[in-house]
Amino acid sequence: MEIAGRKETDARYVSDFLYTPMQVADIFHLDVKVCQLGMDQRKANVVAREIGEKIGYWKPVCVHHHLLQGLEKPALWPIPKGQEKEAVASAKMSKSKPETCIFIYDTPAEIKQKMTRAFCPERTIAFNPVIDICKNIVFREKHMFTIKRSAKFGGNIEFHSFNELETAYAQGQLHPQDLKNNVAIELAEILSPVRRYFAGNTEAQECLNTVRKAKITR
Repeated sequence: MEIAGRKETDARYVSDFLYTPMQVADIFHLDVKVCQLGMDQRKANVVAREIGEKIGYWKPVCVHHHLLQGLEKPALWPIPKGQEKEAVASAKMSKSKPETCIFIYDTPAEIKQKMTRAFCPERTIAFNPVIDICKNIVFREKHMFTIKRSAKFGGNIEFHSFNELETAYAQGQLHPQDLKNNVAIELAEILSPVRRYFAGNTEAQECLNTVRKAKITR
C-alpha cells in the first residue's frame, strides 16, 4: 500500500492489494532488465528481484531515484512528528495531479505558472518542494545559482552551493517569490534540450501526444 502512496489501513478490498503484483508482473511482461523508478517503488522492485529467477525469469537491476515532493501544500501541515514518511509519499509529484508536477516537456510559461503557485513556506527548508528542486536538480546541473531580483529587495545574489542557499533562505535573506521566480527560469533552461527533442522528432511528438490524451485515474 505504501507503493501506491497509501497506508496499510486504507485497504478495504482484495483489489487494493493488486497494485504491487501487477507492477511486478509488468517488469517481466515488458522484458525490463533495468527498473528505473522512484524510491517509493523500491519494495515492488525488490519483490521482482526475489522471485524473478524462482519463476523462470531473471533478477532485474534496480535503479532508484530521489522522490521529488509535489508543488502543493501537504494535506497535513505542519507535518506531525513520526508521520514524515507517509506525508512525503502522499505528497509526491503525481501525473494524476498535473498542477503539482513539472513535466519534462512543459513550456517555460507552464513551468512559471506552476512555480508561481507552488507551496514554499518562508524560512522553512524541510518539506519545501522548491528547496527540494534546488537541491536535487538546480545544484546538480549548475555550480552557481544567480537569484535575480529588484534592487529595492537587495539586488541580485549568487549562491555557489546548496548549503549557501539553504542558510540564506532559513535566515529570511531570500523571499519565497524571488526563489520561485528564479527556479522557474532555471528549470526552463535545464529542460530546453527535452523540448527541442520533442519538437524535432516526429515519432517522439506522436508518443507525447498519445501520453497527453491518456485518461488519468486516481
